[in-house]
Amino acid sequence: MPCTQTVLVKNTDTPSVVPLIKLYGSGTGTRRMFISDNPESIFPSDFTNAGTSYLTLWHDSVSQTSVKYRLFFWHLNSTLSPIKIGVTLGNASTTDTISVSNVKTSVYNGPYFQAGGRCAAQALVGSTLDSGSSVSAASNSITVIREWVVAPKQLVGGIIEFDLSNATNASSALKYKLRTIASKTSTGNLTLHQGAPCAPHDQHPRGAWGYSDLTEFSDAAKTQPVSYAAGSGNYSVALGNGVNDLVFPAGSSYDASNAFANKALYGAIYSTTLKLTNNTGASKTIRISVVGRGGSFAGAASVNGVTVGIPTILAQTSGATTQDGVIIHEVTVSQGAIVNVPLKMTTAGGGSTVVAILFQTV
Repeated sequence: MPCTQTVLVKNTDTPSVVPLIKLYGSGTGTRRMFISDNPESIFPSDFTNAGTSYLTLWHDSVSQTSVKYRLFFWHLNSTLSPIKIGVTLGNASTTDTISVSNVKTSVYNGPYFQAGGRCAAQALVGSTLDSGSSVSAASNSITVIREWVVAPKQLVGGIIEFDLSNATNASSALKYKLRTIASKTSTGNLTLHQGAPCAPHDQHPRGAWGYSDLTEFSDAAKTQPVSYAAGSGNYSVALGNGVNDLVFPAGSSYDASNAFANKALYGAIYSTTLKLTNNTGASKTIRISVVGRGGSFAGAASVNGVTVGIPTILAQTSGATTQDGVIIHEVTVSQGAIVNVPLKMTTAGGGSTVVAILFQTV
């Protein structure tokens, strides 16, 4: 079980404060992000409309000698029979074998969607993904990296990380196509299918980008941390705002014309520094909470290196002065001191953004 971290308890009397800043994000890292969440619900009509027993849900390829991947996928079986969903790797080289190594996973297959999504979020932020076995794809072949049989009205989803490398010639660029595939039956052979992504449903995300994480800042120049001064009242900033921190837009994805933006930052670790100051003349305690501002948020947070799960918290109700929230940190700041609090977060599958960080002097 990769998610043994404590899950916080929500409270319903957190002040409802409109965020004053939509934080600015900058993509970081070189691990590619592969998002497969559209169609989120797979219906019999998807197979009928495609005229096949298989669907490509998403795909990706780059010309490099090695590639690190993080996959976030989230698919519900809305048919009346078990189906199979998996990740395949097609090797187009006529000479070289591709190695799939350093496999790490937190994947849920069942009916309790939000609990499964939160588990993967905790494992990702907490670096407790389960280690898995390596596989390889011989030249001119397709191999299954992972696959699952999904019962009707159940979902498979979560996080998979792995590295691709050329096992034959380390200096030769890989020639491959990575795909998420769905089979109409539980016994389908996913290696039999190649093709373009199927028709999408609404605006759920899908795409692939050259980085999988981001750093959030309080200014457009992306140089300043999030700052809060003790004694300055309730103050809130918005992450996953889909505007200033939209670092996974459709336009910069692989196969951009078929991609959809990852506004909720699924599968991404978004990091920031919270700079706390105190010039009140006396020591003050500052409380930091997470609140939902755009829907029911769930996920995980790491504060000072300690990871916790964030349960489902509802967004604010129009006109209400309080709402759901969870306290993720409290710290006493001495007069004249500066305390920097490193924060990492991720959104669970089944959760929604915008999410806000609320500061209070208590």
